[in-house]
Amino acid sequence: MAYLIGQRPADVLNLTGEDVRDGALWLQQNKTKHKVRVAVEGELAALLEQMGNRKVTGLRLINMPDGTPMTPYMLRGAMDRARKAAALARPDLADRIKEFQSRDLRAKAATDVDEVEGITAVQEQLGHTTPMMIGKYVRQRKGKLVKPTR
Repeated sequence: MAYLIGQRPADVLNLTGEDVRDGALWLQQNKTKHKVRVAVEGELAALLEQMGNRKVTGLRLINMPDGTPMTPYMLRGAMDRARKAAALARPDLADRIKEFQSRDLRAKAATDVDEVEGITAVQEQLGHTTPMMIGKYVRQRKGKLVKPTR
């Protein structure tokens, strides 16, 4: 969910079923108070449909398998388990995987959106008021394409 909507872990954990309406996921960022609507389509729509079939004991969208709302500590534990499984599956990347954190999903989302839709789309998705902030998130994996001198 965090990767698909490009939001901070705390904002993702605060989402409720009531935030999904009119074909969008509505949220107000806790840190900046910026309002963002994410269209419910593609993989996000599939994820929300899958989540709708889960057992839920509270209002939160993000829950543990038993339906208990996920806390930041539970998210940390889930990330620890995911990192461990990924490192076992890809021993060649184990050192890099061990450094990955929940907040890196936001940067990954920004980088992937930039490659497809451009910097303006990244700014809108992340809720930044200035393009300067985007530089902290978008990672130039391929390097900028430039023209030769002659």
